[in-house]
Amino acid sequence: MEFEELLKELSARMGGEIELTPNEEGIVALDVDGMELSVLHFAPVHRLVLSGVIGVPPPEEKIERLYHVMLQSNYQFRGTFGCTLSINPNSDEVSLCKQIPLAILDGESFFAEVERFVNIMSTWRTLLNDFRGDEAEIADRYANVVRDLAAFLRP
Repeated sequence: MEFEELLKELSARMGGEIELTPNEEGIVALDVDGMELSVLHFAPVHRLVLSGVIGVPPPEEKIERLYHVMLQSNYQFRGTFGCTLSINPNSDEVSLCKQIPLAILDGESFFAEVERFVNIMSTWRTLLNDFRGDEAEIADRYANVVRDLAAFLRP
């Protein structure tokens, strides 16, 4: 399916009240459950890129632990389920990103990918907020989050 067709299908599945039109850079901005995400049509390589801001990193004394958890999670996508966690160099915000080959998508699978991405963003947003709490709770929460998310995403 073409990018514009996928956007029409996504809009219809989201209630049809949202007009999803790419800007001049090919980016569509969405607000889903209070989370902003964008869909980029990366035409040169026939891919869509889903991305979104998870939040601001914790205070400096906890940031090393967060980076360690993020790197462990990025390893073979074990804690990100096909997505990549990163720090935006311009804003220092924690972001999540996923590339998807356009050729494998139809309306249903695109909606499912967006839904999964939003769930992963939500989980990581919760985890990021937990980094403002006790260190021991963070490790326990991380293990539970990954286990719960893996069960949820399993086909």
